[in-house]
Amino acid sequence: MKKNQCKVFINTTEFRKELIKVMPGYLWTVHRPSEFTKSYLLSATGIQSSGSNRLSTLQIIRKVKDDKTIEYTAKSSGFGLRSPWLSEYTDRTLKRVLRSLQNHYEIMANEYRKHACAIKFARVNRVEKLLDEKEVIFPVWRDEKKHLFSINDILGAFAMWAVRQSPYTCPNNLEGAIKGLSWELPKHLKFDSERFDFAELSWDEIRKALDECFDCIDFIKLWNQPISGHDAPFVFCDRYSKPIPDDDIIDLDALSRNISHSLIAERLLEEDQIAK
Repeated sequence: MKKNQCKVFINTTEFRKELIKVMPGYLWTVHRPSEFTKSYLLSATGIQSSGSNRLSTLQIIRKVKDDKTIEYTAKSSGFGLRSPWLSEYTDRTLKRVLRSLQNHYEIMANEYRKHACAIKFARVNRVEKLLDEKEVIFPVWRDEKKHLFSINDILGAFAMWAVRQSPYTCPNNLEGAIKGLSWELPKHLKFDSERFDFAELSWDEIRKALDECFDCIDFIKLWNQPISGHDAPFVFCDRYSKPIPDDDIIDLDALSRNISHSLIAERLLEEDQIAK
C-alpha cells in the first residue's frame, strides 16, 4: 500500500524529474505548493525561448483526486509572455495529456493549412496583375519559352532566396555555397562565351540545373538538415511565432523553384516595360 502511495504522492523534486524526462526541450519552473494543497496539487511552467523572446509556454498541473487517482492538465500558449492560452487537455498520465495536446495542434495545423492553400491558389498573383494586359499567368512561366541569363543573374537570385528562406539572418557558409554553385552551373548549363557568358534558358531548364547542382554542393545540402539533428518529419508553428531556428531548414525544392520563378518573372516584367 505504501508503495502505491509513493507513486501517487510526489514532491516538487520528483515532479521536476518527471517533467524533464518527458519534455526536456522546455526550461521548467516547479511552483511551490501552498501549505493546504501540499502534494495533492503540483504545478509547473515550462518555456522555450530565443534570446529574450519567449517562443512557447507550457503549463502542467498534477492533481491527486479524492479517490487517489492522478489527473494531469496541460495547456500552452505561443509567442510572448502574455500570449493567450491556445488549448487545454486533461488525462491520467503526463505523456497522454501532452500527446493529446500535440494531436489537437496537428489537426488544427492541417485544417488551417488547407484553408490557406485554398486562398493562396485562388488569389491572383501580384505579377499576374501587372501582366494582365498580356494575359500572362503564373503557369505560363513554366513553358519552353527561353530568356537570356548570365551566371551572375542566377547567383544573385540564389543568394536572395537563400537569405529569404533561411531561419537565420544569413545561412551558414553562404559564400562557399555561392562559389560552389558558380563552379557547378557551367557543368549543367551551356553559357555562350560569344554572348558574354549568357545562356538562353527556360523555367524547366533553370529548375532542373539547380536541383542537379544542389546535389553536388555539400554546403547547400546541409541547409536541408536541422542543426539540432531532430528527425521529426514536420515542425509546427502558429501565427505568432516561428520554429526554433536550429529546428528549421531551407527547403531546397522550394529554393530552386523560387529562383526559377524570380528569374522568369524579372524577364517578363522587363519585356512588359519595353513594350510600354
